[in-house]
Amino acid sequence: MHRRAYDVVLMDVQMPEMDGVEATKRLRQDAHLEQQPYIIAMTANVLQGDREHYLAVGMNDYIGKPVKVEDLISALERANRWGFRARGKGVDKC
Repeated sequence: MHRRAYDVVLMDVQMPEMDGVEATKRLRQDAHLEQQPYIIAMTANVLQGDREHYLAVGMNDYIGKPVKVEDLISALERANRWGFRARGKGVDKC
């Protein structure tokens, strides 16, 4: 991620090499990033407390799997609003 700035990262929480929690922690600690991306956790873990845990480790938002289109759109709209506040711009709409 050092070569290009990303506005949004869709972070799968359960990945084989490194889980999404560890990847998020590393991104948040990376001093080389010009800007921090808005990280959306994507997971089938939907038990009480899971959302709060992912937010506490540095993710900005959370959507459950299987992903519903309307949930993804809502999360991207929240990311867009966050972008305006954090960087004075929003995510470009397609």
